[in-house]
Amino acid sequence: MPKYCDSEVLEHNWFEWIVASAIPILEPYRELGVLWTKIIGKVTDTNNEIIMKHGKPFDDPSHPIRLHCIGLGRGIFVITNNGGVDIVYTDSMQVCNLPYEDLANTFIDVGLFDPINIENSGYWRERPVKESWNDVLQDVYKMCNGIAMRFNMPSEEDRDELASEAALQVIRKLKARKLIYTPGLAPVFNLLTTTIHRCMYSTLSREQRRIRNTKAYAEEIKAQHV
Repeated sequence: MPKYCDSEVLEHNWFEWIVASAIPILEPYRELGVLWTKIIGKVTDTNNEIIMKHGKPFDDPSHPIRLHCIGLGRGIFVITNNGGVDIVYTDSMQVCNLPYEDLANTFIDVGLFDPINIENSGYWRERPVKESWNDVLQDVYKMCNGIAMRFNMPSEEDRDELASEAALQVIRKLKARKLIYTPGLAPVFNLLTTTIHRCMYSTLSREQRRIRNTKAYAEEIKAQHV
């Protein structure tokens, strides 16, 4: 099967988008480059057993509870649950509020924060949602265009239209969380390839029905005037 994109890169970007898009309230800190996140949930099978590979579990990007550190001062720590903030506290375990609600009008010195310790504890710095989303979209379009080439379409315009329609359907599924990547289960490339093929076959089937119905209608009108 042809590879239309780097599957590992796609998995990484999709993982990041799932995490970031689930917690929009922290987006201003992503855009500043000061949000660090740790996934504590692990992927499990149908028996609720943790799935392992080479002795290591898979982080579950869809797990509702996440740990965060906002890299300001000595660090502000946040626990989120189902997209909402549960608690905010300092490094001395004092409960506090999210810092700088009006980030656009605040000068922030991030030079004091040293991320080495939290990186060693499994945190990574998040990117803005739009960056990971755009990266995912680019790979989706690449895959749709590549797969459309394998269909015997009448013209290049028809092929481009098929690819665009499939990409649009996949995007809707992603946003609606009807198509979700889970590490350790179906390979992400195979998951998307199968989905894109189904979307394309559905589109072609719908177009064929439209053509048949139009033809039948035209024949009926013609018969009435004979």
